[in-house]
Amino acid sequence: MQFFLPGDYRFGAAVVDTISEEGKDERSHFAGLVDRELLDFVRRLFAQLISNRLGLAPGQTMSFNAGGHKPAGIFLEGWKKRMLELRPNCENCNRPLPPHSKEAMICSFECTFCKSCVEGILENVCPNCGGGFSMRPIRPGTNWKNGDYLGRYPASGMIKHRPINLTAHLDFSKDIKNLPPEKR
Repeated sequence: MQFFLPGDYRFGAAVVDTISEEGKDERSHFAGLVDRELLDFVRRLFAQLISNRLGLAPGQTMSFNAGGHKPAGIFLEGWKKRMLELRPNCENCNRPLPPHSKEAMICSFECTFCKSCVEGILENVCPNCGGGFSMRPIRPGTNWKNGDYLGRYPASGMIKHRPINLTAHLDFSKDIKNLPPEKR
């Protein structure tokens, strides 16, 4: 998520980059922002921060209007919902892990392994980040509400098969495997 705040916003003698009606860049100098404009700016900025926290993705533009000019704006990389990829296989043994699998385990970066590999080989230590694993949630196959279901947001088809070098993993995990994931 990226923000683009044009100009140099100083509340007092604010200098704000705006785009004129003809689309050319111009600088507008304000002795100060009117309280209403300031509140509108803060409200929209807060909405953008909330959008970021809700996982809205790249592509969407939101902006504000200052002094009747076309808004130079706050640009986000997007509004598409971000969700888990639901990767199709275990990165170690290449076992298929379809979206409805109860055997799929993920770390916080969504490295995906089967339960057998996590418990028997990795000892609950992600070989990529050192974090722990949790059961991957199952995306509903039925549109129960708002179009948030597997049919609209399908699982990834990108296979990542990177078998673990057991010797290297044992060396990597020896000092952290006895720490609970929340203390790593």
